[in-house]
Amino acid sequence: MAIKPKGNTLTLNALAFGNFAAGISSLIVAGISTEMATGLDVTVGQIGLLVTVFALSYAIGAPLFSALRGKTDCRTVLIIGMLTVLVGIASNYTIVLIGRVISAIGSAVFVPLAALVGISIARLEEQGRISAIVFTGVAVATAIGVPFGTFIGINFGWLFSFMAVY
Repeated sequence: MAIKPKGNTLTLNALAFGNFAAGISSLIVAGISTEMATGLDVTVGQIGLLVTVFALSYAIGAPLFSALRGKTDCRTVLIIGMLTVLVGIASNYTIVLIGRVISAIGSAVFVPLAALVGISIARLEEQGRISAIVFTGVAVATAIGVPFGTFIGINFGWLFSFMAVY
């Protein structure tokens, strides 16, 4: 007999999709670095720096913004965390760099909060399974999201890859 989640399936799918977007946004630059370098008229090394900026912003942002979140409604924070479309409309390297910082902070707040929300809507006996569902998004992003995003970037332009993610 399967255990039905106490929470809403739509909520779990949204959390998993948010984790998918966070996962792919952290890694997609690696697959489209040449296209980005050409489009932004910078070196591939400068594009590689965008991966480092994302990782550092995430590492600093996760504990800092989780502590600052305080009593803000979880739903509001989750929505703000997903509103990181700046990279998708970028026209120069500086905007992309700022967008990567914002995207990383959004992900740094969203991912742990998604885990908390997922567990909070689950009964005790189903918390492990619900956590797995929520974090499926990261696994799928790593396995097929990045190659798919790379395919989009190579065939339709790197900006479209970022727009498709968000």
